[in-house]
Amino acid sequence: MKVREGGRVVNAVVLLATGVNGDGRREVLGLRVATSETGAAWNEFFADLVARGLAGVRLVTSDAHTGLKDAIAANLPGAVWQRCRTHYAANLMATTPKNMWPAVKAMLHSVYDQPDATAVNAQFDRIIDDVTEKLPAVAEHLDAARADILAFTTFPKDVWTQIWSNNPAERLNREIRRRTDSVGIFPNRAAIVRLVGAVLAEQAGRVENMRSGHRDDSIRGFCGRLTRRITRWPRPRLRRRIGPPSVAPLCGTQLCGIVSGGTRPRHVTHSGNDRLGVPTTVSSGGV
Repeated sequence: MKVREGGRVVNAVVLLATGVNGDGRREVLGLRVATSETGAAWNEFFADLVARGLAGVRLVTSDAHTGLKDAIAANLPGAVWQRCRTHYAANLMATTPKNMWPAVKAMLHSVYDQPDATAVNAQFDRIIDDVTEKLPAVAEHLDAARADILAFTTFPKDVWTQIWSNNPAERLNREIRRRTDSVGIFPNRAAIVRLVGAVLAEQAGRVENMRSGHRDDSIRGFCGRLTRRITRWPRPRLRRRIGPPSVAPLCGTQLCGIVSGGTRPRHVTHSGNDRLGVPTTVSSGGV
């Protein structure tokens, strides 16, 4: 994304961290706007989280960004680092011949299908033995990353799917990009924080409503309910056919237009409440 600073347009990134607490609930911990995704920026970000009371972190899941790893080690010394399985698979393909990509991906995914930690390590050993002769570079890559990509096995199995990859944070990043791309150039960094904060608050509210069984009062949920209602409306018996109302796409961050048969559009706005929790695991990434 781009922002105006000092009379010129510069690039900016959003650093984001989410956590899974002792109850298994995933929450947004914080965000920071930085000029680039450097080690110094990540160090300031984690130092700020610790200063705000972040403690008891047992594991951090992220990609293998050097500056990010150093910041985690410096600010969360008691936490284990888990290398995101999705990012690692992409890195592994860089050393794998293209015609062997499907086979190597299938073998790597079989590691995560095992029922317990012992089976995971045994399957990992079998894979290394199978590829050592034909694909020595792949075997060396796997062996070097073993401790990082299998760190999740030291935790209970019922939380493996929440901690072995950064996919939930990546989905959140995609939603943020979808909203920020429509802006183009932000007037200042505070505007980025307001927009991204609104998106995070909306997503947190949707997740909380799903857990509690309440109706989804977000813009997306409102449009979904309206669309289902529209499809059940009877078509009027007139000579000139009038189609059912259509739902316009999301405009900006929190705006939805409803257009109905020539009537003026009605606009509905929505805002949510952000929540901050103390996690046992943290996922981090940049947008």
